[in-house]
Amino acid sequence: MEDTHNYVQVLIDTLQKQADVLKDVLEVTRQQSVIAGKADFDEDLLEESLNKKEVLIGKLNRLDDGFTSVYGRIHREVKDKQDLYRNELQKMQSLIKECTDLGVEIKVLEERNRERLVQCFSKKHKQYGSQKVAASVASHYHQTMNNTKTPDSYFLDQKN
Repeated sequence: MEDTHNYVQVLIDTLQKQADVLKDVLEVTRQQSVIAGKADFDEDLLEESLNKKEVLIGKLNRLDDGFTSVYGRIHREVKDKQDLYRNELQKMQSLIKECTDLGVEIKVLEERNRERLVQCFSKKHKQYGSQKVAASVASHYHQTMNNTKTPDSYFLDQKN
Protein backbone atom coordinates (compact mmCIF):
# COMPACT_ATOMS: atom_id res chain seq x y z
CA MET A 1 0.00 0.00 0.00
CA GLU A 2 2.90 2.35 0.71
CA ASP A 3 4.20 1.63 -2.78
CA THR A 4 0.82 2.58 -4.21
CA HIS A 5 0.92 5.92 -2.39
CA ASN A 6 4.35 6.55 -3.87
CA TYR A 7 3.13 5.61 -7.34
CA VAL A 8 0.12 7.90 -6.98
CA GLN A 9 2.48 10.73 -6.06
CA VAL A 10 4.60 9.90 -9.11
CA LEU A 11 1.45 10.21 -11.23
CA ILE A 12 0.66 13.60 -9.71
CA ASP A 13 4.23 14.79 -10.28
CA THR A 14 4.13 13.55 -13.86
CA LEU A 15 0.85 15.37 -14.52
CA GLN A 16 2.33 18.57 -13.07
CA LYS A 17 5.36 18.22 -15.34
CA GLN A 18 3.06 17.63 -18.31
CA ALA A 19 1.14 20.81 -17.46
CA ASP A 20 4.43 22.74 -17.27
CA VAL A 21 5.58 21.39 -20.63
CA LEU A 22 2.19 22.21 -22.17
CA LYS A 23 2.56 25.78 -20.88
CA ASP A 24 5.94 25.94 -22.61
CA VAL A 25 4.41 24.57 -25.82
CA LEU A 26 1.68 27.20 -25.59
CA GLU A 27 4.29 29.93 -25.20
CA VAL A 28 6.24 28.71 -28.26
CA THR A 29 2.97 28.53 -30.20
CA ARG A 30 2.23 32.14 -29.23
CA GLN A 31 5.70 33.12 -30.45
CA GLN A 32 4.95 31.38 -33.74
CA SER A 33 1.76 33.42 -33.97
CA VAL A 34 3.79 36.62 -33.64
CA ILE A 35 6.28 35.39 -36.25
CA ALA A 36 3.51 34.50 -38.69
CA GLY A 37 1.75 37.82 -38.11
CA LYS A 38 4.73 39.96 -39.14
CA ALA A 39 4.82 41.49 -42.59
CA ASP A 40 8.47 40.47 -43.00
CA PHE A 41 8.04 36.81 -42.18
CA ASP A 42 11.29 35.30 -40.86
CA GLU A 43 11.66 31.65 -41.81
CA ASP A 44 14.70 31.15 -39.57
CA LEU A 45 12.79 32.25 -36.47
CA LEU A 46 9.95 29.94 -37.40
CA GLU A 47 12.34 27.01 -37.85
CA GLU A 48 13.96 27.74 -34.49
CA SER A 49 10.56 27.78 -32.78
CA LEU A 50 9.56 24.56 -34.52
CA ASN A 51 12.72 22.91 -33.23
CA LYS A 52 11.93 24.08 -29.68
CA LYS A 53 8.42 22.74 -29.99
CA GLU A 54 9.67 19.41 -31.30
CA VAL A 55 11.90 19.00 -28.22
CA LEU A 56 9.00 19.89 -25.91
CA ILE A 57 6.65 17.47 -27.64
CA GLY A 58 9.24 14.70 -27.29
CA LYS A 59 9.46 15.45 -23.58
CA LEU A 60 5.67 15.44 -23.33
CA ASN A 61 5.49 12.05 -25.05
CA ARG A 62 8.05 10.57 -22.65
CA LEU A 63 6.10 11.90 -19.68
CA ASP A 64 2.89 10.46 -21.10
CA ASP A 65 4.52 7.07 -21.63
CA GLY A 66 5.79 7.10 -18.05
CA PHE A 67 2.37 8.08 -16.73
CA THR A 68 0.69 5.28 -18.67
CA SER A 69 3.22 2.75 -17.42
CA VAL A 70 2.84 3.69 -13.75
CA TYR A 71 -0.94 4.00 -14.02
CA GLY A 72 -1.08 0.51 -15.53
CA ARG A 73 0.57 -0.89 -12.40
CA ILE A 74 -1.74 0.67 -9.84
CA HIS A 75 -5.07 1.51 -11.47
CA ARG A 76 -6.90 -1.52 -10.05
CA GLU A 77 -5.87 -0.89 -6.47
CA VAL A 78 -6.64 2.82 -6.72
CA LYS A 79 -10.00 2.10 -8.32
CA ASP A 80 -10.86 -0.43 -5.61
CA LYS A 81 -9.83 1.95 -2.81
CA GLN A 82 -11.04 5.29 -4.11
CA ASP A 83 -11.91 6.56 -0.64
CA LEU A 84 -8.34 6.05 0.51
CA TYR A 85 -6.95 8.06 -2.42
CA ARG A 86 -9.71 10.67 -2.67
CA ASN A 87 -7.46 13.74 -2.25
CA GLU A 88 -4.85 12.44 -4.67
CA LEU A 89 -7.50 11.54 -7.23
CA GLN A 90 -9.01 15.02 -6.99
CA LYS A 91 -5.56 16.54 -7.51
CA MET A 92 -4.97 14.29 -10.53
CA GLN A 93 -8.38 15.21 -11.96
CA SER A 94 -7.58 18.88 -11.52
CA LEU A 95 -4.23 18.47 -13.28
CA ILE A 96 -5.79 16.42 -16.09
CA LYS A 97 -8.37 19.19 -16.60
CA GLU A 98 -5.57 21.77 -16.69
CA CYS A 99 -3.65 19.70 -19.26
CA THR A 100 -6.79 19.24 -21.35
CA ASP A 101 -7.56 22.97 -21.27
CA LEU A 102 -4.00 23.79 -22.29
CA GLY A 103 -4.19 21.24 -25.09
CA VAL A 104 -7.40 22.79 -26.43
CA GLU A 105 -5.90 26.28 -26.28
CA ILE A 106 -2.80 25.08 -28.12
CA LYS A 107 -4.91 23.36 -30.77
CA VAL A 108 -6.98 26.50 -31.44
CA LEU A 109 -3.86 28.66 -31.67
CA GLU A 110 -2.16 26.09 -33.91
CA GLU A 111 -5.08 26.21 -36.33
CA ARG A 112 -4.90 30.02 -36.51
CA ASN A 113 -1.14 29.83 -36.99
CA ARG A 114 -1.55 27.26 -39.73
CA GLU A 115 -3.86 29.58 -41.66
CA ARG A 116 -1.45 32.51 -41.24
CA LEU A 117 1.52 30.41 -42.27
CA VAL A 118 -0.27 29.16 -45.36
CA GLN A 119 -0.78 32.79 -46.37
CA CYS A 120 2.84 33.67 -45.58
CA PHE A 121 4.17 30.72 -47.57
CA SER A 122 1.85 31.59 -50.44
CA LYS A 123 3.29 35.11 -50.53
CA LYS A 124 6.83 33.76 -50.33
CA HIS A 125 6.07 31.28 -53.10
CA LYS A 126 4.84 34.12 -55.34
CA GLN A 127 7.96 36.13 -54.53
CA TYR A 128 10.18 33.17 -55.30
CA GLY A 129 8.20 32.54 -58.46
CA SER A 130 8.70 36.11 -59.68
CA GLN A 131 12.39 35.91 -58.75
CA LYS A 132 12.63 32.66 -60.67
CA VAL A 133 10.97 34.26 -63.69
CA ALA A 134 13.32 37.25 -63.47
CA ALA A 135 16.33 34.94 -63.22
CA SER A 136 15.04 32.91 -66.14
CA VAL A 137 14.57 36.03 -68.26
CA ALA A 138 18.06 37.25 -67.35
CA SER A 139 19.51 33.85 -68.14
CA HIS A 140 17.67 33.73 -71.44
CA TYR A 141 18.92 37.23 -72.29
CA HIS A 142 22.52 36.27 -71.54
CA GLN A 143 22.15 33.07 -73.52
CA THR A 144 20.73 34.97 -76.45
CA MET A 145 23.45 37.58 -76.29
CA ASN A 146 26.16 34.93 -76.09
CA ASN A 147 24.76 33.05 -79.05
CA THR A 148 24.40 36.12 -81.21
CA LYS A 149 26.95 36.10 -83.90
CA THR A 150 28.64 39.40 -84.23
CA PRO A 151 30.01 40.13 -87.59
CA ASP A 152 33.72 39.81 -87.76
CA SER A 153 35.58 42.96 -88.38
CA TYR A 154 36.86 43.13 -91.81
CA PHE A 155 39.83 45.21 -92.39
CA LEU A 156 40.27 46.06 -95.87
CA ASP A 157 43.65 47.01 -96.85
CA GLN A 158 43.20 49.19 -99.75
CA LYS A 159 46.60 49.59 -101.11
CA ASN A 160 46.59 50.26 -104.59
